[in-house]
Amino acid sequence: MRFRAALAFGVLALLGGALKAGAPILGGQLSLVLPQGDLNGGKWAHGRYGLGGGLHCTFDLDGGHALNLRGDIADINEGQVNILAYDGSTMVYAERAKVRTQALALDYCFFPSSSPAEGPYFLLGLGREWIRSRDAVLVPGGVGPAVDWPAEHSNSTLQYALGVGWKFRPHLGWETRFTQGNYKNVAVPWTAMKTPTLTVALTMDY
Repeated sequence: MRFRAALAFGVLALLGGALKAGAPILGGQLSLVLPQGDLNGGKWAHGRYGLGGGLHCTFDLDGGHALNLRGDIADINEGQVNILAYDGSTMVYAERAKVRTQALALDYCFFPSSSPAEGPYFLLGLGREWIRSRDAVLVPGGVGPAVDWPAEHSNSTLQYALGVGWKFRPHLGWETRFTQGNYKNVAVPWTAMKTPTLTVALTMDY
């Protein structure tokens, strides 16, 4: 609880500095989303994918530092999702579902070139992630007791982000971002799920 309070104060302080930095840079992104881990049926690099997009607002803090307020949405094609025990030790259910993810996050970015309009950059982010499963049905693989499985369910959690990017033109660039959310009570009580996700995006500033 103390950690979250300290984190909230830190984010507010950064936002205060961003508001003093002048006019923000507005833009958007088109994304290829590659879910991993539980969201990919417990596999890595298994071929499941999604397409997404979003908007961003970048505040230049000078000296190569910037804050990027980011909103993303992605639809992931139908496939298996693993639902674990609450402590993450055992897969208790497996569902086949279409998945939609949404996120609202604040990324801290560092540009070695000292300009948010050119060159490479690194990012660390924190935000809120929402996930929604549709047309969900149980499939073999879990060891949990029989339940009435909801065909549609949703949840939300904190999202952590780490990534790199490159502005190869003042208004055009690319970004590779790794994000993860750790969910509890997925579809039914006392379950859990981790959503490590690799996103490759084309970024455009206006």
